[in-house]
Order: sequence, then C-alpha cells, then structure tokens
Amino acid sequence: AKSLESGAILKDATVSVCSHDESGAETGYRIGFTPNLSSGSEAFQYRVNEALISIAGEHESGQNWDVKWSPESGELLLTLKAPLKERIAHPAPAELTAIANRYLPYATGAADVIAYWDVSTKSNKPHCLIVGPTGGGKTSAIRTILTEASLRGIPFIGVDPKMIELDGLEGYPGCGAIVYDPIRAAIFIRALHAEMMARNQYVHVKKIEPSQLPLLIAVLDEFFILSAAWTRLKKDPDEETRNLITTLDPLGAWAELSVLARSSGIRLLLGVQRPDASLFGGASGNARDNFGTRLSLANLSQDGAQMVWGDAHQGRSIDTSIPGRAMATGPDGTPMEVQVWWTPNVDRHPNKWNQLSQADIAIIDALQPSGAPEFMCYSRELREFLETERALATKNREHGSVAEPVLLGDVPVADIADAIPAHALKPGTAILLTNDDGEPNIVTVASVDTKPTGTTITIDTGGRTRAKVSFDPGEIVLLAGVDGDASELAV
Repeated sequence: AKSLESGAILKDATVSVCSHDESGAETGYRIGFTPNLSSGSEAFQYRVNEALISIAGEHESGQNWDVKWSPESGELLLTLKAPLKERIAHPAPAELTAIANRYLPYATGAADVIAYWDVSTKSNKPHCLIVGPTGGGKTSAIRTILTEASLRGIPFIGVDPKMIELDGLEGYPGCGAIVYDPIRAAIFIRALHAEMMARNQYVHVKKIEPSQLPLLIAVLDEFFILSAAWTRLKKDPDEETRNLITTLDPLGAWAELSVLARSSGIRLLLGVQRPDASLFGGASGNARDNFGTRLSLANLSQDGAQMVWGDAHQGRSIDTSIPGRAMATGPDGTPMEVQVWWTPNVDRHPNKWNQLSQADIAIIDALQPSGAPEFMCYSRELREFLETERALATKNREHGSVAEPVLLGDVPVADIADAIPAHALKPGTAILLTNDDGEPNIVTVASVDTKPTGTTITIDTGGRTRAKVSFDPGEIVLLAGVDGDASELAV
C-alpha cells in the first residue's frame, strides 16, 4: 500500500482490501486513483499491471494475480485467479446447454469463462482468425469450432493446401467438401463469392431479413501457403492455367468476402501460422475489424501482436510448452488467456481411428450430431462446384493410389547414372524407350512440352510422322548408352 500511495505508480492512490479466502488471507484489493490522460492507454495499463503484480508477489495459494481496470471511474481491482488447466477435453453437448445456439465455444479462460465465436447476423465479430504454428493446437481449435458448428446445424466447407490438417473432417456431418488442390480452391473462392452475391440478391428481391438466411462457414487453413500457390500459378508456363487464375482472381474475391460476407450469412474462418501485414491490407481494407474473433496460439512478435490484437503487448508471453494455451477474444471483446479444448481427429478411417484412446473416442461419439446440417445453395456456381468436388472425392477414394516409398540404395546408382527428369530433356537428345514388346530403342527428342501435370515429348520415328510420349511429373528418362536392363526404368 505504501508503494502505491507514494504516487510513484498511480497518482493519489488509495488501497483497500475487498476480499479474503476462508482462512482470512487477503485475496483482492480495490485501488483508487486520480485519472489522467494516460489512464486509458493500454501501454500504460500494461506497465502498471506488471508493477502491481510484482508488488503483490506470489500468493500462498499458488494462484496468479489479475488486474481489471475502470479508468474512467479511477479504480482498478487486483484479484487472484485460478491457474488454467493444462488440458481441457471438448465438453459434451449436455455440459454446454447454456451456450446460445449461434455461439461456437472453443476454449476456457480464468474463472471458467468460455470463449466463443459469435456467428449470428448481429455479431460485430463475424469472422474468425486463428494464428498458430504447427503443433501449437491450431488444427484442434479448428476441429473444435467445426464440430460445434455441426451440432448447431451449421454446414461448412474447408480448404486445406497441406492435405493433412482438415482431411479428417471430409465426410463429417455438415461438411460440404474439403478442397486440397489450389486451382480447385480458387474456383471455390469464386463460387463462394457468387454465393454471397446470390444471397444478397435473394434478400433484396424477397424483402426478408438477412438473419433468415442459413449460416455457412468457409475455412481456409494455411492461408499464406494457398495465396503463394495462387501467385505462382499466375506465372505458370501453361497459358490456360495463367488465364484461369487471372480470371478467377481468388485473392480479390477473398478480400471482398472478408468485408461483405457478413450480411449474407457466410462466415470465414482463417488459419495462418503467423500474422502478416498483407492479411489486413490492400483490397481487404478493414478486414481485421471483420475478423473480430481472434485466437493466437504462439508468442507473437511486437508487430504481430499489434496486427492481431491492436496492442503490441498482447499475446507475447504465452506458455507455448502447453499445447492449446492461447490468447483469445473474450465475451466482452477484450483479449484473455485461455486453454483451447482438445478435440481428437474425427476421421473414422481405421488407420486413424485405431490410434485413439477410449477417452478420445468417447469425445467424438458425444459430439456426433443426431442429423447432418442442411446445405442450402443460393447460387448455381456453388452448387455445381460442390457436386463436382464430391464426385471427384468419391472417385479418388475408390480408385486413388499412391506410390510406395523406396528405400534409398534399392536401385544401384550405376543403373540410373545416365537418367534425367523428363522435363529437363532438350530437342536433339537421344534417349532409350521401350517398345510394346519391352525391347529398348534409341530415339531422338524433337520437342518438349512441360506442364504442371507432366511432360509430353515428340520423337522422330524415321519418317514424316512423329510420336508423342507423356511422362508424369518427376518421372525420369534414360539417355542412350545405358544397358538394356536399365532401360526398363523408362516409359
């Protein structure tokens, strides 16, 4: 009290005890002071918080001190808060009946305060941003939110350029599709933009309230990987691919969605490994304000904290040794420390399912909705995209295959010393190709056409006609001069 009342920290400070524990130990203090221009500054409050917690010291209960400010009235409270648990399993639906249907809960803060994403039409934080490195809990946070959405009858579509983060949700109730290919993802973003415009047109013509539109969540995980892929595709050697990406303009469509999708019932969930100024700049304008629900699972840099929280001090001292520990938007809109709920991978494929504990299986079974959310499309573009994407996914599951790994050393080095990638061939190069009988023949390359889908060469056949041979991406070709056995490595 003497340290405060000296005025070194707060002007005209007065201290009174406001709470005790059962043993009579002081657990809370009310501190009055004379407000000034600095009182409402977050940087000033941050410095005062550090000083107050240092003066209070460690409490015998092991709990941590917390500071709540009321700068306008010249008062703050210094009280104890229970430490967060290091792991919180996703609660069963029966435990969350008090949560409104348009709130998607995903974490617990101090005093059992629940962090949630308000996806209602009246929400002032319609979209959600999750920042977190690999292994920090970002994937579990996304699974938590989407399983809660499914329970509340809200469908979703996901884009996963890494092909490993959201694949377990493919086929989950309410999942329209999980998109992996960057070109298909670009088509989806443009279709989602068309869906937004069609919904707005429906509201205009039917004279209904936007709140009557069904909600739809679009998830883009690893956003910067995806945007980098789109940028590369604009410079693709294939002219058709370049023109397609330029016409679709997925980054421009996404920027408009982030600003305009709120009134159409479309909600965006964006996952990134780290914040970047481009995320909120350019055509997106006030995108950060629209991503009002935010979650950071890593210790942000000063610039990153400013970008995500608008405060250079927030989210910079998270205990990253605890998976799921994060800073999140609290119910009152201010950041609070939370523990994100653990939601296991919901993929029921035996290779995944058999690795789960009985406790994890119980969590998944409890989260299973009684019926799949309805997926309503207002635009032809989104309907046709989902129909084709589902057909492609079904075909891939039925006929998909992948090359088995080869142990380095299985193929003698001498056998492939004169092999080069097909895309590296030049006109005039002599190579070995096997004929229909499996016999090697020396042929000369006339021309080479390389695309992302593979390489096609034309070869001289000794007459006026030329034959074409296609190779998959990464396939090798043997140069002439290699023995006949090695030639079996060619086409």
